[in-house]
Amino acid sequence: SSSSFNATVVIFISIYNPNFDVFAYKNSSVSVLYAGVKIGERPISGDKVSIRRMKEINVTVDLRSPVTANLSSDINSGRLNLTSYAKFTGTVRFLKIMNVKKTIQMACAMKLNFTSHVFQDIQCR
Repeated sequence: SSSSFNATVVIFISIYNPNFDVFAYKNSSVSVLYAGVKIGERPISGDKVSIRRMKEINVTVDLRSPVTANLSSDINSGRLNLTSYAKFTGTVRFLKIMNVKKTIQMACAMKLNFTSHVFQDIQCR
């Protein structure tokens, strides 16, 4: 018999703008992957991050398991290795003269514990 799972998770993203002008980013998305396969995605609306401020974004993502050979053994182990990824592309006005294109990327590796229903060993870069 094949194993599967469905889950709804909340991903917290913080964007810090160290610049001396507003960072305006375009529509984006956050994705969750298992074994390199996208199992969930949620759009994020474009917005702005004020000068030298932090913007916090909470995103709810529905996860649906793929059909892979290792899924059953990973589920039976009680932990699932996942990766989340987000990329924000936008502009910062520089010296009130020109727009400078900026890209922020986030990638986090984590383990979803099926017993405690929490993420563990989260490592982001």
